[in-house]
Amino acid sequence: PVDLGDAGMANFIYMEKGGRVPEHTHKGTELTLVVDGEFSDGLADYDSGDFIIMDNEHIHSPHSNSVEGCLVFSIVDKPLHFTSGIARLLNPFSHLFFK
Repeated sequence: PVDLGDAGMANFIYMEKGGRVPEHTHKGTELTLVVDGEFSDGLADYDSGDFIIMDNEHIHSPHSNSVEGCLVFSIVDKPLHFTSGIARLLNPFSHLFFK
């Protein structure tokens, strides 16, 4: 991750085939560019070159079923908020991962 100060945090995220990010919403805004591959999140399907904006109105669980997996570049200005499963146990500690 790259700490952007008050602007947030930037990450390259690779999801291999079958990889999934736990269901979550956002305390702020998430900007995502699909660099290579494709993924779905329960709201839509995304391909290389797609630019996605998510906020606290969206609940999703990104996952890749493409053979080559999927690489995205993501910028968030506030921590994620996990909404289901064991990942919810991370919510009280999100400030430790997001500086």
